[in-house]
Amino acid sequence: MKYEVQCPYCHAAQSVDHAGGYAPMYADCPKCDNRFIVEPVRSGVMTYRTEDAPCCSDPDCRAMEMGDSGNE
Repeated sequence: MKYEVQCPYCHAAQSVDHAGGYAPMYADCPKCDNRFIVEPVRSGVMTYRTEDAPCCSDPDCRAMEMGDSGNE
C-alpha cells in the first residue's frame, strides 16, 4: 500500500510504501534526512517524529514491549 504523507520534521510531501495492515513503520525523508514513523489508522495514516511517538506507535519500542523478553 502506498501512502501520501508529509514529513513531520520539514513537512515535505512524499510517498511511502507500506506492507499493509496497521503496523507502524519507519520512513526516511529524502529532503531533510530525518527518520520518522508512519502508522496506518482507520481514518488514514499518522506520522510521528521518532522522539514524540507513543511506545505503541514506535516499531522498536513496540517490538520490545510485545516481544519475548527471554525471561521465563
